[in-house]
Amino acid sequence: MKNWLIGVITASLFFLILGYISYNNIIDTTYTMVQKNLTKETGNVKENEKIWSDLKGDGKTHPLKEKFKKKEDAIKSFPFLYSYLKDYPNLDWEDIEIDWVVIQNAINSAGINSQILIPKPIIGYRINRPIIIKQGQTIDFSSNSKIYDYTGDYCFKIIGGAKFPQNSITHVTLKNLDIEGSIASKGAIQLKNAYLVNIENVKVSKYDSYKANAIHLQDFFQINLNTVQVNNVKNGTGIYVDSVTGNSGQLNMTNTIVQRSKVGMYISGSNNLIDGINFYGGAVGNNYSKGVVVRKNVYNLNFIGSHFENHDGHNYSGTTAVEMELSNNTSSESINFLGCIFINNKYGIRSNNVKRVSLTGNQFDARGIKDSVAVKQGKGDGAWIINPNYFVNNGHDLLESGKNHVNLSAVSIDSKGVFYPQNSKAGIYSGSESPEGKIVASPGSIYLRTEESTNYYVYVKQTDKGSKGWKPLKVNN
Repeated sequence: MKNWLIGVITASLFFLILGYISYNNIIDTTYTMVQKNLTKETGNVKENEKIWSDLKGDGKTHPLKEKFKKKEDAIKSFPFLYSYLKDYPNLDWEDIEIDWVVIQNAINSAGINSQILIPKPIIGYRINRPIIIKQGQTIDFSSNSKIYDYTGDYCFKIIGGAKFPQNSITHVTLKNLDIEGSIASKGAIQLKNAYLVNIENVKVSKYDSYKANAIHLQDFFQINLNTVQVNNVKNGTGIYVDSVTGNSGQLNMTNTIVQRSKVGMYISGSNNLIDGINFYGGAVGNNYSKGVVVRKNVYNLNFIGSHFENHDGHNYSGTTAVEMELSNNTSSESINFLGCIFINNKYGIRSNNVKRVSLTGNQFDARGIKDSVAVKQGKGDGAWIINPNYFVNNGHDLLESGKNHVNLSAVSIDSKGVFYPQNSKAGIYSGSESPEGKIVASPGSIYLRTEESTNYYVYVKQTDKGSKGWKPLKVNN
């Protein structure tokens, strides 16, 4: 009898344990299948769909525990949480903000190659986990939507796989945002191992961490920042650009402004080359240290019609618009400034170990700052072309160093082709006839006569009497 009872109990326990294991396996399999389905291309999500019904958007904290008493209930409403919480076992589900859960759930539900239209918040969405964007997605917030970032991380992540560019994330668009940071957060957007990405109509501000990079770009191709503003990153970097695991390039910034940051832009190829960065229009200014910092392995960096201004030298202590002073045995090449304005900077450009720099049609106006220098070259610089630029109110226009430069700032050529070295009044003229009585010039001018049958080929202007006073130089045969 005892043996029979023991057998029944043992069998019951066996089937109970087996049932429990089977149940959990079924649950795991079910959620695994759900997650696999969420990676498929399932279609677009519009602003008026029920998926947004739990959004708060009032800028206040609304943790999951406000709506759900049990984790299982939250997972039932938002299935992606099952695997997400397994990936982050130390994360307390109760404290996750509802706005983040709803937005991330919509992104996951839409799947790859989809468009997600996110409705406008009443005030702003408050999130405390990074929003992860998937392959081929367009994340389109209603115009000027506010997000309050309390993630302690990056607000948005556009991140590919382990290898660049083989496992890159591509064809992503993020637009229509006003992202406001917090003291603990790292930045607004982290882009890594990605190409064919557009960031449009986005404002970023108030990232106060000393390690903050408001927009962090690493290992990339064909990235466009169109009408982007980075403002008030007073202890960190506005836009941080690096190439680590593979050569990067083709970053285009159009109508982009970076201001009131410790460093406006930091550009470096720490392990690989960056080839092709274009900054069209826009501005870099009001910074607390430096506007643009260029380090090694940067090629073909072009600023076209851009504005470098420290509007208020008292409140914003930045002294250098562009600093590209590289350490020895490193270099960057082809850094070009066309039609830019440098205003109220103690140093417009400071450089060393940079090759093939061109300055064309720029204005350097230090507004009378004591000991200011428009352009300061280092002994490692080489092969610069300094075309005519406008220098005014600087302590020094150019402190020259390095080798193999061509400096055309100190010469001028008028509409008739007369060449004036050192911008002097004396010019170099040329023609087939004698200049006497025909060419008005200042004393010291030279005339080169091209007529073959003449006895004199070189004339010097010796008086200041209009076209009179040209004397030929006699050559002894």
